[in-house]
Amino acid sequence: ARAALCNRPVAPAHLPPTKVVEYIRSLPAVERSRWENFVAQHGQQGFTVARIESERTLKLLRDMVADSVEQGWSIAEFEDRANFWLKGVSQLGDGRLRTVWNMTVSNALRDGRYAELRDPEVARVLTHFLFDAIIDGVVRENHAALDNGIAPVDWPGWATYGDPLGFNCRCGRSAITRGRAARMIASGEGFDLTEHVPAEAGPDPGFRQ
Repeated sequence: ARAALCNRPVAPAHLPPTKVVEYIRSLPAVERSRWENFVAQHGQQGFTVARIESERTLKLLRDMVADSVEQGWSIAEFEDRANFWLKGVSQLGDGRLRTVWNMTVSNALRDGRYAELRDPEVARVLTHFLFDAIIDGVVRENHAALDNGIAPVDWPGWATYGDPLGFNCRCGRSAITRGRAARMIASGEGFDLTEHVPAEAGPDPGFRQ
């Protein structure tokens, strides 16, 4: 997710940009009015943007995000091109376009990273997730409450308390060994989410992954 906040799209070395592009292009374009039914019926992610109800426009915007990663555009270049092609169709404005780009690319990076953890050989070694919030002057309280929370990779609670917790969320999860998880919890450096989730922790109001 942090890579998605940089000015120029950068994928980590273990996740080639081609995989990020393939993932983004594979997302079904779903009108916002159909989103809830789509998720319930298919149980998969898709690409949608609030107040855009044209599948053609959604596909165009989705493919432009993929193009930005593939061709190395800066976010400013993406915003300029998207505003040009969407002129007369939908004026999202730079702020919303940046959110669309950040969320789409960060989701692609995150899903690719987590997919690698499902490899049986990797899963035997990296058994736990460590939640990592960026603690600074703009971190949201409900995000910060989960910082250093630890739980097994297959903990069902990650469906609610995993990143992202909201739009432009900068949080992430690091995969760690069972031994490190135990040491961090024992020393108080981390805490066991399976035993206690802070009351203020969770996704932003109204946000669904």
